[in-house]
Amino acid sequence: MIHVDVEKVKNVFGSKDSVLFEKIKTAGLYEHYSSQDEDFPDPNYHYNFDDALEDIIFKYIKPGNRKTDTSFFMTC
Repeated sequence: MIHVDVEKVKNVFGSKDSVLFEKIKTAGLYEHYSSQDEDFPDPNYHYNFDDALEDIIFKYIKPGNRKTDTSFFMTC
């Protein structure tokens, strides 16, 4: 049975950790997952694995840091 530390997984999102990003890119299964897009026949479901990782690590905004724009509700 594989044990996954959920807190460690959560901490990856929005961590902006470039060292972690590079470690992931050199991990054994990286090539397997990054090449899956090329094998999928439907172009509607193509993705770039590097872009997805960058979004998760560098661009994800944690819920506590999100700002809501209330201007829409103010104009009604």
